[in-house]
Order: sequence, then structure tokens, then C-alpha cells
Amino acid sequence: TLVYSKVDDLELKVDIYLPPSATGNMPVVVCYHGGGLVIGDRATKGTGNCTWMIELANAKGIIYISPDYRLLHPCTGIDELEDVLSLFRFLATDVNSHLPKGVKVDASRIAVSGTSSGGYLARQAAIHAEPRPVAFFSLYGMGGEWLSDDYLSVKSEPIPWLGSMLTQEAVAHLYDPAPDPIAGSALTQNLETGETTDALNRMVLFAWFLQTGKFVDHLSGIAGLSETLSVLPNTEREAAIPSIVAKLFPQLHITAQFPPSVFIHGDADVLVPVNESKYTHEQLKKVGVESELFIVSGGDHGLV
Repeated sequence: TLVYSKVDDLELKVDIYLPPSATGNMPVVVCYHGGGLVIGDRATKGTGNCTWMIELANAKGIIYISPDYRLLHPCTGIDELEDVLSLFRFLATDVNSHLPKGVKVDASRIAVSGTSSGGYLARQAAIHAEPRPVAFFSLYGMGGEWLSDDYLSVKSEPIPWLGSMLTQEAVAHLYDPAPDPIAGSALTQNLETGETTDALNRMVLFAWFLQTGKFVDHLSGIAGLSETLSVLPNTEREAAIPSIVAKLFPQLHITAQFPPSVFIHGDADVLVPVNESKYTHEQLKKVGVESELFIVSGGDHGLV
């Protein structure tokens, strides 16, 4: 575990998994954890710490990297983008001094991936990071279409995966007083009930953002932006994004420079709509980027 950046007193850490026979200049895969951008951390099994991906990468002589990043509320997508850029600068400069003798990160061979909301950070890296990733992998990832009614509309019925409407009291502990910036809220699962909880009781935030239609407000840091966009026809929303936060919306920046990509998503995903992957895939095909989309029939979030 290394510290790749520090913001005031908050350390941003990254876990590095080396192949057993690591030597020489080695390729890297960065995997950003999920959690609705409000929970999770680099070490939570199944979100960023994907055992199967670690084992597969290491077996092929690839270094696996799982970073933390600042979470929404009170932080914003601007902070998260800064963390993405900081990590890639670290990988291109300082990281080698912390690795075993004879082992180096090959900065020209960094791939980026993300699970669930980690797909957003991975998209941001593919677009904005230096050095640019050479490949992109999204596993039921978010960030392909932030401007749909899934994120912008005020819901009159319960979020499908929640089952009941939230009240203001359910999130009051996260607004009064406002929380300090954090870079992780570990998840734990009760093996008997299957219930998942997080250390800081922030799990309700993502559902609250969706229910109130204010996800984009929290992503951008601009109060009222969600409502402004929601009343526009879908075809006019992208053009209405303020230039100061346009970099937070990957769909506005898909060009031929985006790396070759693979998307895997279930068509029964009620947490992250499959259209998130479809839309980015279609955008990439239009600009001539190699992209493959695998849709799992009947697959819910997490492909279960």
C-alpha cells in the first residue's frame, strides 16, 4: 500500500499487487472500485479488489493496481478527476522508487478498468490521464450517460433496488453537519442475511441522489443543474452543460484518441442501466475506436 497523493490531511492510497516473478518493465492494469461514487474503497472484495482479476493479471505478468479516490459529498467529480490525474502522474514518475529492485512500471503499457461506478473513473482516465491508458475495460460500469432521466428525474416511486422511498431523516446524518472529505468507506457483508453495509452509513446517499434527481448536482458541484437539465429534451441536454464542468461528462469527450475498449453489462441491471455501456460503445464505433460490447442476458448488477 502506497500513498499516491495527499490533499490537505487526506491521504489517497493505492494497493499494488505484483506477480510472483515480477521483474523488468511491467505492464499495469488499474481497477477503480465501485460504490455509487459515495462508498467503497480500494480493498473491498468484489468492488475494486476483484480477486479473479488480480489473479488473471498476475498470471499474465501484469501488475494490478487498486486506488482509492475522494467520494462524492462533500467532494465532487472535479476532485475525483484530480485524483485520477494524480494517480497516473504517480505511476509515470514516483512509483518505481517504491517497488522492489529490478521492477518498474512501464508507463507506456497502462490499461484502465472499473467496476460499477468505477467505470466512471476509468472513463475519465481514458480521456484525460497522462500517460494515456492503452486499453479500457468496463464491468457493468457507470459514466456513459449521466444525462438520462435515471439521474435527472425526481422519482415518485421507490428506486427498484431499494424497495421503499427514502425520507430526509434517512440522510440527515450526512448533511448536518456536512461530512469531511473522505477517500473510502469500507463495505462489509453479513453472510447470514446477505445485507451489505458500509462503515460510515453512506450507502443511502446514492439512492437519495437518484430519488431526488440531484445526482448531477453532486457530481458537478452546481446546485440546480440537475433541474435545469431535466426540463430539456434529451437531445438538448449535452449542449446545455456549463463549460466549466464539461470535463466531468465523459460522453462529451469521446474521440478517436479513446483507447480500444471492452464492455460487459447485464441487460437486467437495475442499478446501472445497460445503456451506459451501449452509449459509450456506440460513440466509440462512430469515431473508429475498436470496441466490443458483451451483454449478459438476464444479468443484474454484478452479473448475478
